[in-house]
Amino acid sequence: MNKIVRYNQVLLATFGTLAVIGLVALLTAGLVDWIGDLTRERVARPENQLVVENPLDTGEVKVMTQGLTYSMPQLIDTPSLTHIITVSQVELKKPELLGEYGEPNVPISAGIRFNKGKYRIHNGHFNNLIIYNGLNQLQYPLFTEKINVSSYQYYEMNGQRFILISGSKKDSNKDNFLNDSDLESFYVFDLDKQKMYSTGYANHGLLGYKTLYNTDEIVLKFGEDKDGNGEYDSWTEPNHLFVHQLNTQTAEPFVDEQTAQKLRFTIN
Repeated sequence: MNKIVRYNQVLLATFGTLAVIGLVALLTAGLVDWIGDLTRERVARPENQLVVENPLDTGEVKVMTQGLTYSMPQLIDTPSLTHIITVSQVELKKPELLGEYGEPNVPISAGIRFNKGKYRIHNGHFNNLIIYNGLNQLQYPLFTEKINVSSYQYYEMNGQRFILISGSKKDSNKDNFLNDSDLESFYVFDLDKQKMYSTGYANHGLLGYKTLYNTDEIVLKFGEDKDGNGEYDSWTEPNHLFVHQLNTQTAEPFVDEQTAQKLRFTIN
């Protein structure tokens, strides 16, 4: 009888422990989903997207409907004390007149934090990147025209320093916003030469890239917008691989046409 009681006690304790573990797992998963939803909501707020055509801008009077926000400087190269600062935008509650030199009537400032990491890819919705050199205290923006930067990465190769960027300058889907739903191009900024290079193809949008180990090659994946709607659909449209050479800043198909042709005949 004592053995049966002891067995039942052990059985109840085991089921109780499993129930507690399951409840903790469910609560943890729910908390992760809630935090993810909150983060996605903050990143993708539609009113904070970069507007292509300002409806209040008459041409004679420059009206500011979006204000600038800056991240804290992030150190990307220690010897030269080179930092990068991301620039984003917010939708102003009240439009303001913009001065002759681009100064607003009311000063605006804000800050956001990003994870540190020398070669980490930083994702977001930025309208520019500012390079700051702590040795000579010089700073400059990388772009002089409107762009949506969806990601950037600091990268070193054989002592050369680069900023790798994914971004779109063209409102390809004609929704009057520049964001990552538009077809993107690949940009490389050479920090030592102070020069920007870009790789893009008509009716194609950058989907991602990968640096090849111990080489100056970067493989780029571009999605082909076959129906011409200004967006890429991964379910119905193909993609292509290109290889970008950092030494020459040129790109060419990664999979040669002869191999691609054989693959097409294989599946059709």
